Amino acid sequence: MTHKPSVCALLLLLFCITAGSVFQQSVALYVQYSLGLGGQVQNCLLVLVGCCLIGIPVVMLLMTKFGKKPVAVGNILILMPIVLGLLFVPGNLVAVLLIFAAYGMAYALPFIVPWMMLSDVSDLLKLQTGRSYDTVLHGVFITSQRITGAIGFGAISAALEIGGYKSGVCDQPESVGRAIRWNVTVLPMLSLVLSLVVLWQYPVTEEMRQRTKEALEQIRKASEEGSRQQRKTKHDGYMADKVVVDVRGKENENGVENMGFST
Repeated sequence: MTHKPSVCALLLLLFCITAGSVFQQSVALYVQYSLGLGGQVQNCLLVLVGCCLIGIPVVMLLMTKFGKKPVAVGNILILMPIVLGLLFVPGNLVAVLLIFAAYGMAYALPFIVPWMMLSDVSDLLKLQTGRSYDTVLHGVFITSQRITGAIGFGAISAALEIGGYKSGVCDQPESVGRAIRWNVTVLPMLSLVLSLVVLWQYPVTEEMRQRTKEALEQIRKASEEGSRQQRKTKHDGYMADKVVVDVRGKENENGVENMGFST
């Protein structure tokens, strides 16, 4: 793929969802072994998911008002110190719930923005080539999303191996907790930084997005008008043929087929 908006949207999907996927795959172990709050895993997950559900319409509203790119950049800049805080947050339930609530509010962005930018890329390709690439783009994006899930699973597996995790044992060494802390911080932070770089290179602005929509709307209207004219022409031709057939039928009935020149 050499289409720059498509490449940027794909890379943004990879980096954003990788940041979320690593934490998603590790959050239960993080609460249990890094924070020492094994009995509060469900409460922490409830706060995280609940705030994420609240954050989705908030992010959508902000993107509608201020545009996708500015909101995405601002959200990532807010999310970065929250992710960094996961490395230092103590095992205090109130502090953990607060940082999980903040993380959940910003957690919606990695799963919304790349897919919303997919529509921009699809419209731009349709305008430039005259063909729809929706199916191809969705297939590539879904495959990339699967890859990020594998990356998240591989990251937590590597962290547990480095930390000396012992399968089937409830009490794990402190090195496991430290390894998980670094896992939920370093790779997501790197992914978020790379996401900012990709957003900086993303060429589709709000003005370009609006012009693309207007051009596609004009093409659609012109196509509909052409179809109407074509149907009208066919209908007029059909009616003319019908009139000719009717006239000839009447002439045959009156015995004047040769206009009075028959011998």
